[in-house]
Amino acid sequence: MTIYEALGIAEVPERLLVVDGHSALYRSFYAVPGLTTTRGEPVGALYGFLRTLLMVLREYPSRYVAVALDAGGVTVRHEAYAGYKATRKPTPEPLAQQLPRVPEVLKAFGIPCLLVPGYEADDVMATLSWEAERTGIPVLHLTGDKDIAQLVSDTVKLLRPGRRPGDPFTMLDRAEVEEKFGVPPERIPDLLALEGDASDNVPGVTGIGEKTARELLREHGSLDAVLAGADRVPNRRVARALAAGRDDALLSRELVTLREVPLPLAVADCVPQPLDPEVLRAVLEGLEFRTILAELALDRPATSDGTYEVVTDEGVFASVLEALGEAEEFALDLETTSTDPLTAEIVGISLAIGPERAWYIPVGHTYPGAPRQLPLAHVLAGLRPLLKGERPRIIGQNLKYDLQVLATHGIEARGVAFDAMIAHWLLHPDAPAHGLDIIARSELGIRVQTYKELLAAGGERGIHEVPLDRAARYAGEDAAVVCRLRPGLTAKLREAGLGGLFDEVEIPLIEVLRVMERRGVLLDVDALFAQGKELSLLIERLRDELYALAGGPFNPNSTPQVREVLYRKLKLPILGQRKTGPATDAFVLRELASYHEFPGKLAAYRELEKLRNTYIEKLPTCVHPRTGRVHTSWNQTGTATGRLSSSDPNLQSIPAGHEAGVDIRRAFVAPPGRVFLGADYSQIELRILAHLSGDENLLAAFERGEDLHRRTAATLFDVPPEAVDGRMRAVAKRVNFGIIYGISPYGLARDLGIPQAEAKGHIARFFQAYPKVGPFLEGLVAEARRTGYARTLLGRRRPLGPAGNGLAMAGSAGSAERNAINTPIQGSAADLIKLAMLRLHAAWQVGDLPAEMIIQIHDELVFEVDERDADRAAGVVREIMEGVGDLRVPLRVDVTAGRNWGEI
Repeated sequence: MTIYEALGIAEVPERLLVVDGHSALYRSFYAVPGLTTTRGEPVGALYGFLRTLLMVLREYPSRYVAVALDAGGVTVRHEAYAGYKATRKPTPEPLAQQLPRVPEVLKAFGIPCLLVPGYEADDVMATLSWEAERTGIPVLHLTGDKDIAQLVSDTVKLLRPGRRPGDPFTMLDRAEVEEKFGVPPERIPDLLALEGDASDNVPGVTGIGEKTARELLREHGSLDAVLAGADRVPNRRVARALAAGRDDALLSRELVTLREVPLPLAVADCVPQPLDPEVLRAVLEGLEFRTILAELALDRPATSDGTYEVVTDEGVFASVLEALGEAEEFALDLETTSTDPLTAEIVGISLAIGPERAWYIPVGHTYPGAPRQLPLAHVLAGLRPLLKGERPRIIGQNLKYDLQVLATHGIEARGVAFDAMIAHWLLHPDAPAHGLDIIARSELGIRVQTYKELLAAGGERGIHEVPLDRAARYAGEDAAVVCRLRPGLTAKLREAGLGGLFDEVEIPLIEVLRVMERRGVLLDVDALFAQGKELSLLIERLRDELYALAGGPFNPNSTPQVREVLYRKLKLPILGQRKTGPATDAFVLRELASYHEFPGKLAAYRELEKLRNTYIEKLPTCVHPRTGRVHTSWNQTGTATGRLSSSDPNLQSIPAGHEAGVDIRRAFVAPPGRVFLGADYSQIELRILAHLSGDENLLAAFERGEDLHRRTAATLFDVPPEAVDGRMRAVAKRVNFGIIYGISPYGLARDLGIPQAEAKGHIARFFQAYPKVGPFLEGLVAEARRTGYARTLLGRRRPLGPAGNGLAMAGSAGSAERNAINTPIQGSAADLIKLAMLRLHAAWQVGDLPAEMIIQIHDELVFEVDERDADRAAGVVREIMEGVGDLRVPLRVDVTAGRNWGEI
């Protein structure tokens, strides 16, 4: 068992999480002062540290995890500057007593711990970060240290802890680092070189503070440029300070620049190791951390209590059917041979009508000596009337999968009343996973056995090899636990005002998504390969152009060789720095494109390579051998906003087209005699904004059927609407939608490639044009601060932080504030699209809609229909989609037809 299994986390993303151990320990020491064991041993720092560690593992589970610690003693920085950290007070004795125990505690948790003599934890973090970046692994750094901000890039983000253990984390990406510190991440060393760092006794330049340092770097771009142009600085006091402090500035930059160091472990080795529950229990009991013991279920039985009857006798099976028929509802769970519902064989069926009354009906256990089992066809025939009943009676966990498998075996089950996974997701939309083991632990305080643990216990390859007694306990427990969860989760849904959304939208949507998944979509592999050939020719042509610009062949996929071309041969300015050398990421290439055509062509080359590797080569492997179609999984619980997500493959990530002429969507085709219909809500989020804000100008524009982007452009550029050109409209469109996402002047300036002052003016003019929008958005943030969550039109809630204190809402550009603005709008759009899907499915069921829904992407639905019925279907689709909701503005739907997805 790993720490993730102990925490009930089933899905762990491919990501590296690096924790600044000393930063977390120091913060915890001062946040939890005076905490001691009954023996008088100080443990506050350790307790707060573990609280923070477990919290970050829950919220940001990562395949690779490491805690970086200072080794202590003299470092290379002390050798470079004797005064380094000389002004720091000695470590408080109660904290010093706890530090030696950290490696022991981490070992008990199975978490790798790294410290390198002669170097600091920051250097360890940087080395891991750079290695991960080179191999394409995203990185999160948990630290309160400003120095680490220099590592942030397109794939590296910063997690800043709250003031106390348990307070929300704040995530900073590249743009947010620049907004917070006033310079991009690669300029953090230059910033600290100018302003100094009192905590580490880094001198900086005497007389230069934070504000002046930011202004100098904004004007000159880098420390080297600032020093080179010091004599031209208008403020003579600042000019004299720079001239006098040149050596201190260069020394300071050397001190704050992170270094690559030799590590005992590679990133690939930083995988949480299996922990010994007895060892971990002993460590935590010694520290007297009883609440953590309880959270990890180390002070309670490993599983819930209960006995479950194995049904292999016809007479017993008849009595089970009778009991199910008399029950108000029953839990259902299938044990199968595969996660693919189109090929999965049923091995067993578990049923329960209460926590203490559950059965397991084996039908496909094949291990040597397995007892006689009832025939699957006979069992399904007996269950068919119960499963096909109209009254909602079926409860379970992730029931869409079970219904898919039943459909494969000829039973179109209906009547779902409750799904624990969906209930838990509605209550905890930001939770990383919603597996039954996680829900049982959080709601009931028990541990249920996972499928992985079941097989590991006996070394079996699949459940068909597991003996009936063990299989019955595992499967019966799953069904019984759902019965135990049902009352509590239902009550919580009602208390949170989510009961109607659960019963009337999310539960009925299970059937809609099941049918969509089963239909799938046809992929023309030959057309995809043809695009692949075109793409390969484009890539080869770009490669030749890159060779010509570089003065000879090189490997465009090699970062060192790209650096050689960019910075030695072409002598382009260095806009970003990594420890291994100047940066070559997409952001830097985009900035360098204004200096020379090589960076732009290299960025285009990389983009085309990604198209080929991600889609051209991988999509054909997703064609199902039985159907010849692609069957994605439509996930209800994949986002916090309520939007659906797609996986295996992710159809929502397939680009709509590329300027080079490549359009992957053209390979998704309608069969002969049929066409696709695409139905796209027009500006639904802006219409929701008009409805919620009540802004008269927005309402009037939509009532009159105006082009809102053109109207906004006329305001932004102070021209008549008829004088608005395509560029102006594009700017207005970005402003309109940016407001919904809480965009800042910096973010808008970056997106549009305009000065920040101009972007700020655009935003100000938007709010002048639509005067009620600003107060409305401010009200959303204030309400979220007061309640701790944001809410959509249908009552969906997204938690944003502790109610009343606004701690998670700190910072004007913080993600929580943006979510407070965006969730009521984007989440309400998701609500309306789901309502439309339900009504469209109902129309299809009764024959009023001659089209089959196959894809849902953002604000668009895609249907497959006989060509002769396309016009009638388009009318029905438009009428239903425009009729959902009860907004103060009309909804508009654009419907187009085409023979492939790219044409609509």
